[in-house]
Amino acid sequence: MRTTIPGKEMGTIVSPRKAQQSLKDRKRELYREAVLDAAERVFGEEGYEATKVQRIAAESGVSLTWSLRRMWWPVSVRLVKITGI
Repeated sequence: MRTTIPGKEMGTIVSPRKAQQSLKDRKRELYREAVLDAAERVFGEEGYEATKVQRIAAESGVSLTWSLRRMWWPVSVRLVKITGI
């Protein structure tokens, strides 16, 4: 069975595996943005030294496990770009 991916040209046919991967990619990007936005807010409110990863995870609505595994480096890079530290 083949399916189409939302947002693709009408009539574009892809395999279910490819459609599932696309869904995972979109979900990963939504989680990533939620964590990065929450980190920016929390760092702004509490400062870098006082911020706990648990607070970022809670603010983003993303599990702590997912946040720690996937986001440590991107959050650090964004923080450096924003603050210049």
